[in-house]
Amino acid sequence: MFVKYIFKRLLSIVPALFALSLFVFLLKSAMPDNVVENRVNAARIQNSGISQNDFTRIVKEIRSNLKLDRPMFYFSVKSSVLPDSLIEMYPVEQGEFLKGLLLRYGTNQEVVAYYQTLQNTLYSTDQRRRKAARNLYGKLESEKIKLVLNQNNLKEEDQLMIAYRNLLANSKPYESLMPTVRWYGVENQFHYWFKSVVTFDFGRSIVDNGLVSKKIIRALWNTLLITLPALLILLIISIPLGAWVASGKGTVVIIVRTLLFSLDAIPLFWLALLLIILFASGVFLNVLPAYGMGAFQEGSDFSLFEKMRYLILPITTLVFAAMGYLTIQVMKAINDEQGKLYVLAARARGLPEFRILWVHIFKNSLIPIITIFSQYLTAAFAGSLVVEVIFSIPGMGKLLYDSVLGRDFNVIIGVILLIGLIKMVSNMLADLGYKLVNPTITYS
Repeated sequence: MFVKYIFKRLLSIVPALFALSLFVFLLKSAMPDNVVENRVNAARIQNSGISQNDFTRIVKEIRSNLKLDRPMFYFSVKSSVLPDSLIEMYPVEQGEFLKGLLLRYGTNQEVVAYYQTLQNTLYSTDQRRRKAARNLYGKLESEKIKLVLNQNNLKEEDQLMIAYRNLLANSKPYESLMPTVRWYGVENQFHYWFKSVVTFDFGRSIVDNGLVSKKIIRALWNTLLITLPALLILLIISIPLGAWVASGKGTVVIIVRTLLFSLDAIPLFWLALLLIILFASGVFLNVLPAYGMGAFQEGSDFSLFEKMRYLILPITTLVFAAMGYLTIQVMKAINDEQGKLYVLAARARGLPEFRILWVHIFKNSLIPIITIFSQYLTAAFAGSLVVEVIFSIPGMGKLLYDSVLGRDFNVIIGVILLIGLIKMVSNMLADLGYKLVNPTITYS
C-alpha cells in the first residue's frame, strides 16, 4: 500500500509541473527576447553586403530553428479573421499591425491588399509616396489614414488611395467578433519548450552563451553544500531544544525562550554581516574566509579542511537564521499536545515524563513538525540567495541574482522551474512523512 501511495504522489507531480511550466512559459513569452536579433546581427557582421531577400530568408530560418514560427499552444480560441500565418511575420510589429487591421476591418482580402500596397510603397522611388507610407504605418483608424493621405496630396488613382477605398467599401468589422477554435497538435511552441524542460534543456545563456543546464547544476551543487548541512544541524538542534523548552520550567527555560524569540527577529543579512565582523574581518577574529568558495573551483588542490572552512560562515548563518523560528514551532507543536487526555492518562499510569514526551507527545506532534521542516527546505533556497550574495558563493541564489541583473532570462526561467520542482518534491516528502507517522492517512 505504501508503494502505491508513493507512486500516486509521484504521478501528482506531473500535472503540477505541467501547470508550472505553462505559467512560466506565459511569463517567458511576455519577456523581451533578443535571441533572433542577436543571431541576425551576427549574420550581418559576417556578411555586411547581405541583400534584403537573403536577410528575410535568414530571419525565417532562425525563427524556424527556434520554433518561433509555430503557434503558441496546442489550440487557440481567437477571431475567425486572424490567420495562423501572422506568427510567421518578422519583425513582430508588422504582424501586430496587420492583426490590428484585420480586427478593425474584418475583411481578409482587402486588408491584406492594403497592407501589401503599404509595404511596397515604403520602397517607392517617389519620396512623397514613401513619406506617406511611413506615416500610415501603424495607423488603424480610417480618419487618421484619410488625414495622412490628404496631407500628402496623393492622386485618386494612386495605389494607396485605391487600396484605402477598397478597405472602407468592403469593411465588415462584425466578422472579427466571430470566434473560432483551432487545433494545432504538437506543432506548437509550448510543446517543444515543455519537452526541453522535461529533458532539463533550457537553451543557452544570453550573457555568455553557456549551457543553462550546466550553470544550474553547478550552482545547485554549491547551494546544497550549505543548505543540506544546515538542515541536518537544525534537525539535530531544534527538535530536542524545542521539546526541552516546551516541557521544561524555571528561569533557564524562560531565558532560552526569550533568546529564541530574539534570534527569530534578527534579519538574515544583518546576522551574516555580524558573523563576518566577528570571525573574518580582523576587528575581533580573522580565522575564517569572508567570501567565495575558492576551495571548490576547478583544478583546486585544497585539503578537505580548507574546503570546509569556506562553508562554516554560510552554514552558521542559515542555522542561526532559522533556528529560532523552527525551535519555536517545534515547541508550539509539543505544547498543543501537552494538555490532551492521553497525556493525562499516561501520567496517571505513572509513566516517566521522558517516555511520555518522546514516545507519546512527540509522535503525535510530528505532523506539524514535518510540515515546518518541509517548508524550510524550499525556504532555504530563498534564504540562500541573501547568504550567497553576501558571501559570494556561486550557488542558486547568486546565479539568480546575477541573471536578474544581467537580464539573462533563460537562466532565470531555469532557476524558477527548478525551485518550483524542489517545492513539489518537498511537499511529496512531507506527505510520505505523514503516511509513515500515521498509516491511516490516505491519498485520493
